[in-house]
Amino acid sequence: MQIAYDYSASPTLREFAQSDARIRALMGPLGSGKSSASIVELVRRGQMHPRSHDGIRHSRWAVVRNT
Repeated sequence: MQIAYDYSASPTLREFAQSDARIRALMGPLGSGKSSASIVELVRRGQMHPRSHDGIRHSRWAVVRNT
């Protein structure tokens, strides 16, 4: 399954998605799609992770929100 997400309206979200940095931060105004872009990125990266011997993709993520 391939996930496609349209970042044409937001170059900031496109740059976030294309980055391979170990630690990334995303800032923007209310309603800019930060949460949606972050969730899509978690799913996309999870699908890229190789399966282990038991057939499951094991990974760990931390999502921090300052609210």
